[in-house]
Amino acid sequence: MKDILGIVGGMGSHAAVSIFQQLINRSPAKKDQEYIEIILHNNTCIPDRTEGILYQGEDPFPELLRSVKLLERCGATVIVLACVTAHHFADRLEESLTKARMFNIVRETVDYSCRMYPNIRNIGILATEGTCKTGLWKKEFDKRQINTIILSEEHQNKYFNNVIYGHNGVKAGYQDEGLKNNLLEGCNKLMEMGAEVIIGACSELPLLISKEDLQLPYIDSLQLAADKLIEQYYCNKG
Repeated sequence: MKDILGIVGGMGSHAAVSIFQQLINRSPAKKDQEYIEIILHNNTCIPDRTEGILYQGEDPFPELLRSVKLLERCGATVIVLACVTAHHFADRLEESLTKARMFNIVRETVDYSCRMYPNIRNIGILATEGTCKTGLWKKEFDKRQINTIILSEEHQNKYFNNVIYGHNGVKAGYQDEGLKNNLLEGCNKLMEMGAEVIIGACSELPLLISKEDLQLPYIDSLQLAADKLIEQYYCNKG
């Protein structure tokens, strides 16, 4: 029996549209009936993940739980969070499911990175403050004896936070060359710190940068997730 994919969106909405579009654009389907069956819950009630995790803001978990349970009731058999920082709650969310399973973008990306670059020892993580400070990627790469490199607090604010969260940032609907160049400068800083590969570990990044923009190998975790979900769907399709 084929899978039905559920997407928890709203973190932000542009990122949810981006992964949905990638799932369509990168699919091998030749007619309407061959595309992945997808249910998207664009839950704009989910509080900011970084604020909730680090700064005693409103807890995102209840709304994330509402989304995954809703998607499961609607028939989703595989559920993906269209936000990397939200994976801080992924294991707790999976425990709540009875029929569906969670697709974990972080673990899938770590597995892929280690297969593709088996000799790499230093990986740069371009991600939100919440993702970096909780060690979401570090915990997984530590198991493989691989070092993770993140931006300094100054560079995180200048080259990432302002790009994503600023008044004229991505979450406000802006996508321009200035924002892109700031992200690329953040990547350059990671490279200067010794990164041999960079992981784009935020769902908004595909809206601005791609591997063609960088000199180092660059892994877009959302694009990788789309490719893996497509692969799993067509392998399991009955």
